[in-house]
Amino acid sequence: MRFNGIAIWGFLRNAHGGEDYAYEVARYAADRGVAIMPGLGTTGYGGIYYEGRHPYNLETYLAGNPRRGNMNKQGQYSVHEITPHHPANQTWIREGVEWLYRNFPIGGANMENSDYMVDYSPAGRRGRARIRSGEADYFKDQFFAYKTALETAHVLAPEKWNVYATYSGFDTAAASHTQP
Repeated sequence: MRFNGIAIWGFLRNAHGGEDYAYEVARYAADRGVAIMPGLGTTGYGGIYYEGRHPYNLETYLAGNPRRGNMNKQGQYSVHEITPHHPANQTWIREGVEWLYRNFPIGGANMENSDYMVDYSPAGRRGRARIRSGEADYFKDQFFAYKTALETAHVLAPEKWNVYATYSGFDTAAASHTQP
């Protein structure tokens, strides 16, 4: 097909054979000059291990750490999203990215967090307050959500393709989206 890279969401999932099959797919692609960029959820989308009981699956992590979930306006913790402001979550993200790069011959990662996610915890409010800009709160939380993952990936593999979604378009209507 003459392409040299592909993002694969669900790259690491039990239904597709887990780690063993993911490794084989990545090795096969790397041997042919194709960069596999697994989907990597920083604060949502299943985490690093998209689906299945695994230390780097987000739901598995939150089952053992429910108060590390993203807090909504009503003060309830999410079971599908983590807050980017909790130090232990940043450690989990860093260690997960390290695990991914050290165990699979990948060509980078396609990183995302939950669309327009805003953490309403006291730590989230304090973190956003330190960013002096007119940007929407979800843009500020994106900074915290991507920062650790991108820094870790860059240290381990600066030559790899690490891309991320900003959830904004190329026009002013998309960029001025109001928070839900």
